[in-house]
Order: sequence, then structure tokens, then C-alpha cells
Amino acid sequence: MPAGLEQYYSQALAWSRCEGEFECATMRVPLDYSQPAGESIDIALLRLRSAGSMGSIVLNPGGPGGSGIDYVRAARVITSDELRANFNLVGFD
Repeated sequence: MPAGLEQYYSQALAWSRCEGEFECATMRVPLDYSQPAGESIDIALLRLRSAGSMGSIVLNPGGPGGSGIDYVRAARVITSDELRANFNLVGFD
């Protein structure tokens, strides 16, 4: 782990039910990773939980301009049934 980023790597996310079947949380990150003691911001997260989770996959549509949260909302169209059955899908904005 890079020095100075311990507080970010060790944070526990507080997921709560939102938008029907989804869960929402925020994650604090440094605005500039080369200055981890400097200013930080919160990033919104959206998660679609799987029944038999083998872990989480972060979906990122690329960018600029693509919403990772909207990408997870469209998970039933852009991912396979098998992937959704085995992995939590997470997006961020």
C-alpha cells in the first residue's frame, strides 16, 4: 500500500438499500493521489448484490462522460446471468 493512503484503503463502506434492488454507499478518496494528506472527496457507489457472491467486480464504461452508476443499473442488459449470479457489481460516479 502506498504511504499515506492507509486511511482510504482501510475504510469500511456503509451500504444501504436504495433504488429497489440496489445498494448505495460513498467512498472517500484523495483528490490528488500524489498528495494523500491533501483535500479529499466522496464518490458515490451503487452495488447490485449477487446471491452467491464470489467477490465484487467494478464496472466502468470508460469516459469521459460515462456513468458507472448507470452502467450498473443496466447490468441485466450488459452482463451475463452467470456473472450476476456469482459477483456483486459495483459502479461509481
